[in-house]
Amino acid sequence: MKRKFDAEFFSRILAGVIIAAAAVTLYFVFQNFSGIKSAFQTLMKVLQPFVFGLVLAFLLNLPMVFVENRLLKLASRARRDGKKSKPPRKKLIRAVSLIAAILFMLLVLALFVVAIAPQLVQSVNGFVSNLKTYVESLNTIVKDAAERFHVDADLINRIMPSFDQLVNYVFGLIQKSVPQVVSITSQVTSTLLNAVIGLVISIYLLADKENFVARAKKILYAQFKRERADRIIRVAALSNRTFTGFVSGKLIDSLLIGIICFVALTAMRMPYALLISVIIGVTNIIPFFGPVIGAIPSVLIVLLVDPRKALLLLIFIVALQQFDGNILGPRILGDSTGLPNFWVMFAIIVGGGLFSFTGMLISVPVFAVIYALLREALANRLKSRGLPVETADYDRPGVLREEEAGGDGPAPEAPAEERKTDSEGGNAV
Repeated sequence: MKRKFDAEFFSRILAGVIIAAAAVTLYFVFQNFSGIKSAFQTLMKVLQPFVFGLVLAFLLNLPMVFVENRLLKLASRARRDGKKSKPPRKKLIRAVSLIAAILFMLLVLALFVVAIAPQLVQSVNGFVSNLKTYVESLNTIVKDAAERFHVDADLINRIMPSFDQLVNYVFGLIQKSVPQVVSITSQVTSTLLNAVIGLVISIYLLADKENFVARAKKILYAQFKRERADRIIRVAALSNRTFTGFVSGKLIDSLLIGIICFVALTAMRMPYALLISVIIGVTNIIPFFGPVIGAIPSVLIVLLVDPRKALLLLIFIVALQQFDGNILGPRILGDSTGLPNFWVMFAIIVGGGLFSFTGMLISVPVFAVIYALLREALANRLKSRGLPVETADYDRPGVLREEEAGGDGPAPEAPAEERKTDSEGGNAV
């Protein structure tokens, strides 16, 4: 009895020490978050070539697997039909698939540089050169409307900026950004070099990815117990499925939205149709807030050029995003994340606040993995206690009844007020 008491007492002391250590660690992290973030950014800068390599390997893996699976099917079918007696050479198929994926990536880049980039540059140059005319035209339209509806002219003059004010504002921004030009140029050069090194690293990773995975599993089983290693591997597989499904689906969805937007805006003779379509397509990659982020600059551009078409563009963008959110997006993405809309918004706000644009891109699949693991852990804990797993079983007010719990274990005793209400023939609230 004394030994049992000592064991229970020791376990409570140990739990208290662990909780206190976790609280101190959490306090230290919050107090020194800026320093930890700065150290993490420095480490990521040093490892930037490997980060580029991992990202490129992840993106190239999608078309490579697509081509590789079809080549393996063709080889297996040819062998079944008796055309070939030897088994397919997987290394040769892997090499062909990897080359095809790299050529596809280079083709997309070449298409952007040759066909799209010049048009974008021309659109931006045309917009900047005509900016004075656009601002004066917008001021004239607003003043005419103010006179028609008897609005105070001084109020309009205070609200509407003149071209000189706009130029001074832009010039001030340029003056502030001049000291950063040299560092930006060096950063671009460094980024290009890291991208080339990253491409080489990604080729090594993809060419022998099975061996890298096997070595990683070997290390896990050597360092952890089998149950823990199995758990880590399942989490890695879940993360891979979530990221692959979300990233591939979102890229395809955003590309289709950009194409649809360009065709529709061209048919409506909307000014700067290509520029607006690129903005809408790129910002659509960001879940939830992407349509809003893309709509604001697009509507402002058209508002300066042709205010009458700005409202039409806004209506079209809203309709396009409704089509994407309710029809196109679910068909392409399916339930790749499994996150309710509230947690999608929560993940984007937290990720964007901590790691800016990159955080907004990766926050949803990261939080989807965490959400799935927490949901699985909660379900296992409820099952171990003989309680139902479905949320719908808990939507009634009051405590959980025995029949709701499935009869696997005793239900918690109801409060005295509810027992009194039940004895009187009423319904407990």
